[in-house]
Amino acid sequence: MRQLPINLELSRQLADELNTMSLRRRHAENILMQGNCYHDALDVVFHLGEGYYCEGWGLHMIPVEHAWVVYRGQIIDVSWEDDDLADCRYLATLALSSRRIMNTHGYHAPITWDRAALKRLGINHAKLQPAHQQRLFDLMNNKGD
Repeated sequence: MRQLPINLELSRQLADELNTMSLRRRHAENILMQGNCYHDALDVVFHLGEGYYCEGWGLHMIPVEHAWVVYRGQIIDVSWEDDDLADCRYLATLALSSRRIMNTHGYHAPITWDRAALKRLGINHAKLQPAHQQRLFDLMNNKGD
């Protein structure tokens, strides 16, 4: 599987527009700080009104559960610093269209771990979790390229 290109310019622009840059700077020293990426990615999908909200694994030195957006064939990530994005690899476990996200109410990010949201979306949690773990294995063994 080939990595989609990362649109650094649009990622930076959206980070500024969504006022997330201060969050990124505050957590820049601790890339393991999780949570903001899910809400940031949801904000991007709502702001753009199109694209795909993705959850899975991001790899920059170490694998981290992460969320980002795929918009017009490019990765948009407003949560990590530009230097991190240049060498980052992404493997999605879950990808939901903006329309599907906007029509689903009452979910909590990360959706991968929200069984009630998965049920409303018609996604089988029992099948998703092994796939999520397999994507990590693939990433660690360079099978994600």
